Amino acid sequence: MNRENLLRLTGKSQKASNRFAVGNRIAVGMRCNPLDCRNPQDCRKAGDLGAAAPARAKLAQASSLRKLPEGESSRKPRRFAPGSFTWVLVVIVGALYVGIVLALSPCRGFWSGDAGVKLWQMEAWIANGWRTPWASYAGANAVLDPDHALAPLGAPFAVWEGDRVLTIYTLPYIFLSSLLLSAGGLPALYAPPLIAGVGGLALAAWVGRRFSGRVAFFVVLALGLASSWLFYSVTFWGHTLASVLIWGALTLVIPDMRQSRVLSGIAAGLCLGAAVATRPEAGTSVLALLAVLVVRRSMWPALGWVTAGLGLAGLVGWAYQAAVVGQAIGGQAAMNFAPSAFETRVWSFRRLFEMSQMVVESRQLGVLVILAGGLAVFGMAYAYRRLRPALAGRLGSTVECLGLVLVAVGAVVLVSRGYHPIDLLFGAPVACLAFLRFGERAESVATRGRWRRQLAVWCVWVVVLSVVLGRQSGGWQWGPRYLTPLLGPLVLLAVERWDRLERGARSSMERYAVRGALVTLLLAGAAVQAVGVMKLWHVRAGNDVLARTLLRAPDRTVVVTDLWFVPQIAPEVYGEVPFLVVRTPDEWSALDERLAAQGVGRVRVARLADQETPLVRSISAGWQVEAGTVSRVPTIPPLVIADYVPREP
Repeated sequence: MNRENLLRLTGKSQKASNRFAVGNRIAVGMRCNPLDCRNPQDCRKAGDLGAAAPARAKLAQASSLRKLPEGESSRKPRRFAPGSFTWVLVVIVGALYVGIVLALSPCRGFWSGDAGVKLWQMEAWIANGWRTPWASYAGANAVLDPDHALAPLGAPFAVWEGDRVLTIYTLPYIFLSSLLLSAGGLPALYAPPLIAGVGGLALAAWVGRRFSGRVAFFVVLALGLASSWLFYSVTFWGHTLASVLIWGALTLVIPDMRQSRVLSGIAAGLCLGAAVATRPEAGTSVLALLAVLVVRRSMWPALGWVTAGLGLAGLVGWAYQAAVVGQAIGGQAAMNFAPSAFETRVWSFRRLFEMSQMVVESRQLGVLVILAGGLAVFGMAYAYRRLRPALAGRLGSTVECLGLVLVAVGAVVLVSRGYHPIDLLFGAPVACLAFLRFGERAESVATRGRWRRQLAVWCVWVVVLSVVLGRQSGGWQWGPRYLTPLLGPLVLLAVERWDRLERGARSSMERYAVRGALVTLLLAGAAVQAVGVMKLWHVRAGNDVLARTLLRAPDRTVVVTDLWFVPQIAPEVYGEVPFLVVRTPDEWSALDERLAAQGVGRVRVARLADQETPLVRSISAGWQVEAGTVSRVPTIPPLVIADYVPREP
């Protein structure tokens, strides 16, 4: 039987036989004759390898005979692997969070007036023995203000039912906080955001390790120190808790994360329901996830289980709020998202423009210049990429990284000059890495996992729904608090894309540009958050001084202000001193008569510094400032507190 028939019977091809013969010649160090072989290219390679085989064999024999000194390893030295320190970094950042909370604990003031309103609601709930959240309007306030027109908690922050008052904020989080307040005092209120903040870092590290240890390490570093996640983890608010619940739902539902659709879908629905019960604006994240699941038909079974879990979680909470408040979605959700008939500008372009500033604060000239320049460079680089793909790939990524460096430097400069980063661009600069495109090769784009696309689509849906459905951007805060659920997924996408760009860099210039962009954005984000923590300390200390100053009033003193936010940032005054908000001269005239009827001879007024308001002019007509009682309080904005007594006839 000849050689061809043997190969045909054994199922081997001529090409395989040729490779087998070449391999035998290589093994024995022989050169292959190109005339005898069907593939001259293999023969040329084989000849080169065959010629080098004797030398390679001698080198291997010599290395095998050489003995290593004692203690010397034959393995190559390992490079520094940041992924092995991921969990150590989580512990370090968590310890930093705890240290910040403990350092700020002597300041009893809060960052936001929302926290003060919730504290008042918690104290009322504790006083009622947790039987009902409604508080009665009694005491000196009820005598001086029988129609509760001057109540410190008026619309839109509270709802009234006769002489009972209830805040509009969601009750489950306030109920949990009231238990902590009763057990551990004011410091215990920071336990939920702190635990959720550290838990969010651990969840981000766990998800990041599914791709690489380096991704997990830098995700924790960027999220924990270079984004507003740090700020909201040390502030009495429910944003971090709601965000972690949303991230857990994403991890359970998005493909390639979990395989059990039934259990993971129901668990994800329960997480989403708990997130909405914590923060009503989390509803936009819920709708965005449902939209992502609806688009893909293969995810419809998961959509059904998620909906079932969401219904189970929301049934109890919605029924309770409908029975207590009268609205199933709650007063806060109705105020922030439900359009009202009398507010004609709800769907106006002006409101959409204001809401879009959560992403980019367009009123800053520096931001406009940076964005305009970046768009111009991006357009030119993209056009050039169509003509010279190879060169444009290197140039484009370098130019993009330079633009990100400019954004980072601009963020630090503006924040150092007093700019308040209420937008995502400056609140978390490292998230800009998610939009790098040029350095990404075509094959890496084609092989991207479904989770990346769906996570990116979810982020876009969250932004769109927050802008379209929302009615408030969150106010004067440090970072876009209504977009806090975006921080984890967006930072994960950014770091994962940076990792692929850095590994696939075609030149050292491109690699250094990508690395430099990451380092600059991390340093800029850390600097912004450091300024935010210092601002947090100043605000809380100023509000603490305000409350203590108002509480030091003598007996039979009524505290009066024309500023709606003063009662919110000084909630400790509610049950100790009569506290009224007088806005117009007519309201003061009516109150003046009641003060005379009750024999009240002293009024402590809190007003803006260096500004004479209508209330001050009205009081000055029949009252005068008592000498030695004027004090300036370092709040933001600064306030002046002074005692007024009736003028002598």
